[in-house]
Amino acid sequence: MVDFGEILRTIGDFDPERHCNTDWILRADPNLTTDEQLNLTLPREEDGTFSRCQMFIPVDWDIGAIREYGLNETAGCQNGWVYYNTLYDATIVTDFDLVCDKSNMAEVGQTVFMTSLLAGSFIFGPIAESYGRRRTTQLPIAIVLLFVIVAGVSPNFYVYIVSQFIVGSALAGYRMNSTVLATEWIGITKRSFASCLSQMFGGLGQCAMAGLVYVIRDWRVAQQTAVGLGSIAYRVAGLLSPLLNMLAVYHQSIPIIVFSSLTVVSGALVLLLPETSRKELPDSTNEAEGKREYGLNETTRCQNGWVYYNTLYDATIVTDFDLVCDQANLLEVARAALMAGILVGCLLFGPFAESFGRKRAAQIPVVVTLIFTVTTGLSPNFYLYCASQFMVGIGYGGYRLNCVILATEWIGVSKRSCGACVTQLCGAVGNLILAGIIYFIRDWRLAQFITAAPTAVIAIYIWFIPESARWLLGRGKTEEAKQLIIKAAAINKRTVPDSLLEKIVVKETEKKEGIIILIQSSVLRKYFFTILLAWFSLNVTYYCLSFNVGNFGLDIFLTQAMFGLTELPAHVLCIWLLEALGRRVSLMSTLLIGGFLCILILAFPQSNAIAVTALAISGRFFINWAGSICNVYVQELFPTSFRQTASGLGSIASRAGGLLSPLLNMLAIYHWSISIIVFSSLTLVSGALSYLLPETRRKSSLIQLMRQRQHVSDPERHCNTDWILRADPNLTTDEQLNLTLPREEDGTFSRCQMFIPVDWDIGAIREYGLNETAGCQNGWVYYNTLYETTIVTDFNLVCDQANLVEVAQSVFMAGVLIGSIAFGPFAESFGRKRATQIPAVIMFIFTVTTALCPNIYLYSVSQFLLGFGAGGYRVNCIILSTEWIGASKRSWGVCVTQLFSAVGQCVLAGVMYAIRHWRLAQLITAAPLGVVVIYIWFIPESARWLFNRGRTEEAKQLIVKAAAINKRTVPDSLLDKIAVNDTVNRGGIKLIFRSPLLTKYFFTVVLAW
Repeated sequence: MVDFGEILRTIGDFDPERHCNTDWILRADPNLTTDEQLNLTLPREEDGTFSRCQMFIPVDWDIGAIREYGLNETAGCQNGWVYYNTLYDATIVTDFDLVCDKSNMAEVGQTVFMTSLLAGSFIFGPIAESYGRRRTTQLPIAIVLLFVIVAGVSPNFYVYIVSQFIVGSALAGYRMNSTVLATEWIGITKRSFASCLSQMFGGLGQCAMAGLVYVIRDWRVAQQTAVGLGSIAYRVAGLLSPLLNMLAVYHQSIPIIVFSSLTVVSGALVLLLPETSRKELPDSTNEAEGKREYGLNETTRCQNGWVYYNTLYDATIVTDFDLVCDQANLLEVARAALMAGILVGCLLFGPFAESFGRKRAAQIPVVVTLIFTVTTGLSPNFYLYCASQFMVGIGYGGYRLNCVILATEWIGVSKRSCGACVTQLCGAVGNLILAGIIYFIRDWRLAQFITAAPTAVIAIYIWFIPESARWLLGRGKTEEAKQLIIKAAAINKRTVPDSLLEKIVVKETEKKEGIIILIQSSVLRKYFFTILLAWFSLNVTYYCLSFNVGNFGLDIFLTQAMFGLTELPAHVLCIWLLEALGRRVSLMSTLLIGGFLCILILAFPQSNAIAVTALAISGRFFINWAGSICNVYVQELFPTSFRQTASGLGSIASRAGGLLSPLLNMLAIYHWSISIIVFSSLTLVSGALSYLLPETRRKSSLIQLMRQRQHVSDPERHCNTDWILRADPNLTTDEQLNLTLPREEDGTFSRCQMFIPVDWDIGAIREYGLNETAGCQNGWVYYNTLYETTIVTDFNLVCDQANLVEVAQSVFMAGVLIGSIAFGPFAESFGRKRATQIPAVIMFIFTVTTALCPNIYLYSVSQFLLGFGAGGYRVNCIILSTEWIGASKRSWGVCVTQLFSAVGQCVLAGVMYAIRHWRLAQLITAAPLGVVVIYIWFIPESARWLFNRGRTEEAKQLIVKAAAINKRTVPDSLLDKIAVNDTVNRGGIKLIFRSPLLTKYFFTVVLAW
């Protein structure tokens, strides 16, 4: 509801048609018409209308002098205003002249009125408690009657404001206490009806007010007539509303945004209020707080434990350890303890496996798991339970990590995805069996002992599995590896040829790279952090859904069984689709679909148990699938020296996700959707980023994949070792490489290392071999390259010099930046044409010199100067063309320049395909620049710039010439309007900071660019 003050303000708060009172000129000529009077005494606005706030300063001249010389000096209206075309006979705006520099006084008056409402609330609230509701309703209405009349006869604005303040104070008391008085007399069933009825009368009062003001156009008469209408609403917030409306001078949307936001927030906070429908009015604090007046009032938490009933289970950790009420969150703490243990287990047994073997690193954790699974079932209290769960987590983390690695390192390329998925499949079968066990055995301690039985079988069986042959070879234990390979071949009824076994050479020195590889390779870093995020996010989602199995609304046993059943097809499908679709597509699709299904849960109410459970099960299906893919992917992305470390760190990330999942679920106490939004968003983001990973299907190592993609920046090569031909010129290429180059872990020749040359004869070299290595000393031999020559092969930008390619590109871009900075101000002072010609010449010269550079350093200097020219040319040629194009064709012209750039890219691709020599290609690309360098001297200067610099005659000539080319004629009358600038406007960059509007436009465009 709005109050009467607002109604009157609405009547008066417009900007009436007006002009200054200039009757002083009638003393010089009483016969002047109104139009003549206004023309002589009022300045005009930019749109041609008479000024509404300014007038020419009066003079003592006769009318002839005023007509002949006119008046120039202006001032504010000195003798009041003349109002016309107004809707009302009188308003507070016209009576008190609240216009021009006093226009905000109407808002001030309204603010004073609203302040009085606030003051009245403070005054008449306590009075009602002491002297009764009736008395504090009578007194305010009498004050309202008196001072509404006083406001109607106010001789000036200040008396009006004082009257409005007193009226507002009384209105606050009347409105508040009349409502309380009425409510306290009305029963429960009719209370809401009566309250709404009082509001309805307020609405009727507003309608009546509209009619009243329509008929009575004088605000003073309306003020006195409206005393008895009772249409004024009490709103403390109205104090700020006029001040808020004043913010519209900055932007009209500001008040709307503020009051809309306040309304939305307050609407949300109403949720905190209790329901009072059909309840008696409270007469005491206890009743208001929901306490009984008699009986027991003081409460405390349960002191003698709880009585549990209607439970699904005979005993759970919740009922045994009383994890309810203020202890309920400890259930999530127990889950977090398990996940923390898994995280620690991954951290401990990852490096352990590198030093002591995969087998030993799988045996110890499974024994730890067995022991503490049993002790968990015997825990007498929650704290020992948490400690046991932590230790179970340590064992599980180490076992899970190393058994997967051990199995993967024994499986060949073609069966690797099948083997990894089968391990996940067995996990799904375990979940199904667990659901059945829990259904029949409702005591958690007994169920804990039963689940320990399979772990005991594993603890015995695992001592008979073989060590990883790959790890043995990596540690130099070649003979043991040979024996295991022969044994494995015999089990598979295969025979390993002796010639193949002889190729296994004992490594005299062990190469321990580990995580150093990650630091050295930016490509591996990208892959590592991408797969790490995927593993983390899918585990957060998986465990958040798993830990909420009892909260979806359906039977917990049915939900758990369905969780396990959906895992079976997920892992079975994974075996086939990993080979059919590949690793990257499979990982992307499963994460994106799983995340989408999870976030779709928010579209259904929690009460719709079937829809929520179906979406959770479907989402978990795809998340399980993604987990299987990650297990395969992480083995294939990284080399042997880093594979275990990568798997360990990936497992740590996944366990960190599991550790956070119960804590994330705890946020549901604030709102059930928070955890769903977080883990679904993480899954969607990681799914999108999986696009950055390479495809590794049927690839034996990532190194081959990387080489296929890096023919240009990292070509196939080996060190030049022709020195050995002095010892034996008849050596074949294979013999030469075998004798002079060390091998990488994958068996290929090193691309950056060679054995240090010696002065031995060929027999000694063959017999003793070469051991000491160094970087390539005599350059490289390149082969299988896409191009005959590149800057990489010409300047040997490989190995420790590989980053110089990026440096050269950075130098070029730095040149472009400097060129833009240098030729921008240059164009302002010397013209667009000159600032385009000079950069074009620089570009042409240094495009040619780039092709002739003998080394990378001169090449970088040439690229910098080439970029310098390109920056200046690009900026100024666009400005020059734009300033010659009219408004209707400007966007078309700019887009055509971009189109030619795209055509240039296509032509360049064809040139590079046909000409595989970078120097020749560089010279050919200089040819179009040669044409530009000649052509650009014949283009005209910008006429806009010439006008701005005061060179009007040159600009006129160019305009006439341009019109003639277009077969147009420029009228002489139009040319005569072009006046010579007396002073040149040298604003430059200062203009941006002088104008707030230009500053806003400039930084917005810069940010967009």
